[in-house]
Amino acid sequence: MAKRKRDSSDAPKSDVYVGLLALALLAQIVASVFLFLDYNNLSTVKLPTMPKFTWSGEAPGGAVAPAPAGAVPVPAGAAPAGN
Repeated sequence: MAKRKRDSSDAPKSDVYVGLLALALLAQIVASVFLFLDYNNLSTVKLPTMPKFTWSGEAPGGAVAPAPAGAVPVPAGAAPAGN
């Protein structure tokens, strides 16, 4: 079989999916620019200090929070009720 010349009607056509691919590429480029700007700005911004967390097992101030009215006490180490 002889090779057939390609004419303009056989050329692949762009459709809506090609437009969506271009839009996704543009969104990734814009996101990369914002990521770079944010990363570049980190050295100039003073971050707030957070208090150090220590586990004491009690509510702040040493007080234990009261149980809600009608609550059934659960023994320590018991599996939670439900499924």
